Amino acid sequence: ERLNISQLGAPIIRTVAQKVSDIKAMQIQTLIDDMIFTCKDSKGMGIAAPQVGHSLSILIMASAPNIRYPHAPMMEPTALI
Repeated sequence: ERLNISQLGAPIIRTVAQKVSDIKAMQIQTLIDDMIFTCKDSKGMGIAAPQVGHSLSILIMASAPNIRYPHAPMMEPTALI
């Protein structure tokens, strides 16, 4: 599902994110799936869990050519924890 993206200035963006203790937990896997969908849907190059309301050390890194970065490499979204 597409998650709401917080904007700069939202308190959660400035909060130190917590470490993920169980990367195999279903709620973590669901969050990663939702973050990947949100990143793709917003045509972003990446997104961090705090940007979508979860103070966790997770980010999605993705790359594809676009107007701003026409020579960016094609890369499947990858979760970093």
